[in-house]
Amino acid sequence: MLAMKQKILLVTSKILGSGHYNAAQNLYKGILNIREDINIELYDWNFFGGKAYEFMLQNAPKFWGLLNETMQNDLILGFSKIRTTFNNLSEITKEALNKELWWKIRYSLLDLESFIRFNKFIEAANLFRDKKPKWSLFSKIILTLPGAQYLGYSNIFSEKTLVLVTDYGKVDKVWTVYTPSVFFVANQITKDYLESFKHLHKSKIVHSGIPVNPLTQVLNKVDKIDLRRKLGIKSDRFYIISGGGAGGRNISDMFDEILKLEFKNTEFLVVCGRNKELLKTLKNKLKKHFKTNIKLMGYVENDNLLRLYRAADMVITKPGGITTTELINLNTPIGVYYYHPQELGNLEHIKYNRLGLINENCKEFLTELMYLDDDDFEYFSRKMKKVAKYDSIEIINQYL
Repeated sequence: MLAMKQKILLVTSKILGSGHYNAAQNLYKGILNIREDINIELYDWNFFGGKAYEFMLQNAPKFWGLLNETMQNDLILGFSKIRTTFNNLSEITKEALNKELWWKIRYSLLDLESFIRFNKFIEAANLFRDKKPKWSLFSKIILTLPGAQYLGYSNIFSEKTLVLVTDYGKVDKVWTVYTPSVFFVANQITKDYLESFKHLHKSKIVHSGIPVNPLTQVLNKVDKIDLRRKLGIKSDRFYIISGGGAGGRNISDMFDEILKLEFKNTEFLVVCGRNKELLKTLKNKLKKHFKTNIKLMGYVENDNLLRLYRAADMVITKPGGITTTELINLNTPIGVYYYHPQELGNLEHIKYNRLGLINENCKEFLTELMYLDDDDFEYFSRKMKKVAKYDSIEIINQYL
């Protein structure tokens, strides 16, 4: 008789950031390849408010910064901990689960935000009730807001709840509100930071690294010059400018400065992600200048994007956790000229380990870039090899 496979529900949300989704997808594919005794299901939860989140990143990054700072407020976090204590009375909530009126009253009293998202919460409740996973694994902390993560953390439907932290350093305090079975974190600094909170036990925090596409390890061994030749890149220098999957408007500032300068024997590829308006705007600007060394692209599928990343001398981008890890594993230096508040730990990781060039002034950044030589890029390369981590999926697998 065949043994029943253990069921794991891997919850993520593409609309809340390509990085978090890609990390979850990489883990999903990796576990499928090495474990036959596990039935793992990737669930892309279309979070209410995700479009607003993406709009803020694209059009109002300063407002998002203010909102993010507010979320770190100790008073708000203190309230969240009180709410969590209430939530942990799982035996009571388990009995009341099917009484939607009870949930409605509870959320109207304790959490107006979740009350507004009541329908999404019920969707999450139904998801866990129907799937009945042995373990639940989450790749995005903001999923706690509508209640999806709460259902897992309370162990109402799953024996263990696992959380994949996809940023480096001192991550957002909201990660500390709940106490899952295991935290998988990006680096030792994150581990030490989370261990500083008394309610988070050290044994629950594992330095696994961030799961990235296994293709990075293959491409890492591919010669950059040969790869460029295959991609039709003929210049001595090749730089990529990207704003992540959402395509932040900050790209436009850098693009304007590039148009003013003359780079010798250099090609630029600007990747606008899902931001169609940005792509249209940059195309119109490019038409007014005779710059044949600048190419524009919209959204690029991950495997193809990684090939371009490997071919580049430097990728100039915001320091998202998954992008930073991909570039480290590809041994391609990182250029940073802007970042979102939740990415500060990633920025510090790049700066501390000297993995590339950082300057928030676009003109100054490009001036520094013009004077980088082969020795500089070789220096960045050596530094990246020291921090690259390729065994994240294998480490996480040990806990499943």
